[in-house]
Amino acid sequence: MSETEKSENVKKEAVPRTAPKKKGVEGTVVYVGPDMPGIAKQYAVFNNGLPEALKEFIKDRPVFRQLVVPVGQLPQVNVELGKEGSAMNALYRRACENNF
Repeated sequence: MSETEKSENVKKEAVPRTAPKKKGVEGTVVYVGPDMPGIAKQYAVFNNGLPEALKEFIKDRPVFRQLVVPVGQLPQVNVELGKEGSAMNALYRRACENNF
């Protein structure tokens, strides 16, 4: 085996293998959408998954899924929610118009 082949093998092995990303919500997240009685209140914080009621609710309503954000993004999301014409503002308005 040549030196080039050896170094290529080392490079390939040195690359860390990461686990495939899981679908769903992991870590601490916050719901920034409008209050939904019996399902979720605005700014409710969830750790390592959403409650079943919220999961079922957003299954057919993707706009609400987009209103669940990592807690670390909350300051920026709050700015966006208050900014007329921003994507988050538009999502929030669509969620408010949705008859839930």
